[in-house]
Amino acid sequence: MNTPSPSYAFASRYGQHRSITRIDSTRYLVEGQTHYLRGGGDPETGSTMVDFEGGPFLMTGESLALMVGDLPCVREHAIIKSVKSVDPETAVELLGLTGSHWVKAMDKPDYAYVLVETD
Repeated sequence: MNTPSPSYAFASRYGQHRSITRIDSTRYLVEGQTHYLRGGGDPETGSTMVDFEGGPFLMTGESLALMVGDLPCVREHAIIKSVKSVDPETAVELLGLTGSHWVKAMDKPDYAYVLVETD
């Protein structure tokens, strides 16, 4: 079984590979190499954020912009409802992959997975 193809791939401002893969109509997995990943939240407002080193910065209430389809691409926007960092096991499960070999393959040093839920 092949891994799902990213809906959108791009480079961070430092040239690191990033990809956004659509899980379903409201969930996306953002992933890529990063030396650090910052996250935080405000329990009073429910606001959450995750920031890859070199981008992207993902925060509730902000827009997730994707380039969708073949050329010419269509820019699609979705408002971010929640963001959270997930471990490789969860990323494998979200992508619909089975088997421990996928977890091992996706458990890379300096790599992060972030689940983004939209409205």
